[in-house]
Amino acid sequence: MADNVLVTASGEYADFQNAIHKLEDLTEESYLFNDGVEHSVKDYANYLASLCYKRRNDQNPFYNTFVIGGF
Repeated sequence: MADNVLVTASGEYADFQNAIHKLEDLTEESYLFNDGVEHSVKDYANYLASLCYKRRNDQNPFYNTFVIGGF
């Protein structure tokens, strides 16, 4: 993840690890494109919200409460 993003959560640790892995994949994918685009904290928050929404619709929600901060 970018150096200026902090993600914390309460709840199930395995779900937290899964969410962090997905966010790290997003960062790595952006790095591999090498197009100069960097994601903001808002982008990470929106992506995490989309992940939570998709999991909830699939009847397999994250059992976490997430907090994202950064600058």
